[in-house]
Amino acid sequence: MANLEPFYCEFPRFNPATDVAHNEYCGCACSTLKQLKRWFTETEYNRLQELGYKAVKLKVDRVLHESDIQLIFTRKRPLRRGATEIRLYA
Repeated sequence: MANLEPFYCEFPRFNPATDVAHNEYCGCACSTLKQLKRWFTETEYNRLQELGYKAVKLKVDRVLHESDIQLIFTRKRPLRRGATEIRLYA
């Protein structure tokens, strides 16, 4: 499987200075668990959890760019607010 491109390579026209309002928070995410599993194997994800990382879901206000592997979004709330932990691998 080929390496997946980071958002700044996949969406080169994205410019946070002009695309994101001053009162918005911006992030990169996956819209489905299937997409997220393309980024992290179960072994990699387990290691990330040991380091304190976790997969979460949250509501977004706007999707700025989207592909079959990821998206760039904005929301009015900080990214840590209202995030709900999800189980990536059972």
